[in-house]
Amino acid sequence: MSITQTFQLADVHINANKGAKSAMLTCKDGPVVFIASKACDAPFGANNFDRDVTAVRQNLELRVTKELEAYFDEFDAWAVEYLSANSERLFKKQLTVAQIKEQYHSPVRHSEKYDPLLRTKINTSGGRATRFWDTEGKVLAYPESLKGARLIPRLHVSHLWIMGTSCGFAVNVTDMRLEEVPIVECPFAL
Repeated sequence: MSITQTFQLADVHINANKGAKSAMLTCKDGPVVFIASKACDAPFGANNFDRDVTAVRQNLELRVTKELEAYFDEFDAWAVEYLSANSERLFKKQLTVAQIKEQYHSPVRHSEKYDPLLRTKINTSGGRATRFWDTEGKVLAYPESLKGARLIPRLHVSHLWIMGTSCGFAVNVTDMRLEEVPIVECPFAL
């Protein structure tokens, strides 16, 4: 049995303040969580669109391993079929699989120029702050930089977002075990 057979989306909720549309994703056991077994790397580190390093919610792109690619290939196939089958409830109109494929944005970004990247989000503070662990399972402070870090992520696929005619899923890194963090040297060291 495929793991995605137990996934389901709640009805669409509209945020009163921002007007953003979303639908929570769950499975029969609770939240949709995936823990990678192999380390991947974060080639660009954490940032946001405004390049505000103080923002609580940051983007973190992860270079996709074969394991992550297989998981999200299966997830995307499920998503397109599910969104089409439930399009009247979620989008207020019937959409075909082909129409869903046109507006669906996979969490994995493919390019001919570089390896696929998984778009994720991390929280730097607050109740939902991403937790960091060392290889012995001890809690670590938030690292100075994640650029080039090798890590094993615990991912939570939390919800479907809908903006205009586009949609996709938010993937949050709730925890990460840092396998290797590059040492940042002072450029003014003697």
